[in-house]
Amino acid sequence: MVNVIVAGVGTIGKRVAEAVKNQEDMNLYGVADVSQTGGLRTVLSEEGALHGTDLYASNHDGKENLENQGFYVKGLLEDQLEDVDLVVDCTPPGVDEKNKENLYEPNNVKAVFQGGAPEDIAPVAFNADANYDDARGEDFVKVVSCNTTSLSRTMSAIDEAFGIDNAVASLVRRGGDIPQDSRGPINSTIPVTEVPSHHGPDVQAVMPELDIKTLAVKVPVTYGHVHMVNLE
Repeated sequence: MVNVIVAGVGTIGKRVAEAVKNQEDMNLYGVADVSQTGGLRTVLSEEGALHGTDLYASNHDGKENLENQGFYVKGLLEDQLEDVDLVVDCTPPGVDEKNKENLYEPNNVKAVFQGGAPEDIAPVAFNADANYDDARGEDFVKVVSCNTTSLSRTMSAIDEAFGIDNAVASLVRRGGDIPQDSRGPINSTIPVTEVPSHHGPDVQAVMPELDIKTLAVKVPVTYGHVHMVNLE
């Protein structure tokens, strides 16, 4: 049985934690965070998907914050690391790097990072369909973003079956959740002015031989992405 802690219970983390909880060969040891969000309170409530899951604080300030907001905090994340096999780090960009340097590396704990993490945080950008074996034996792995995951899945299957000479993908993607004003005006269309968008190089991190160019635009919706792909 693999003991897993999920650090960061946001849009991604709450789903990862629920998935771990439902695995027969994994034990959700707990979740860790630093402050209250509506999502955290909901998933830990009696009706929530993570009801009964132990809550830990990622640092001392976080423990004080959570306790002041009425949460029962069982302890600090750092103190649990000797008892866990893996941390799935779903914290915001920048926090993940600090966690790796200050928590995971000193305690010899393996970690999986999410799509928003910097490229050099792990030696492997991972997609289960495209390059599963590349992650074997690694202590740190980065799971690519949702759009990159989708592109990698479809293109790896097509490439394996037929081969791909080059690819051009245009992405129309959701702006974000309503509270995520840091992503720009949620009620506006926001073009990605750099070509390629990050998705192309991210796919190439998974499939290095693929010739791919991507363009992207954010639109004022909170759900869904559309990919328009031309392959040769």
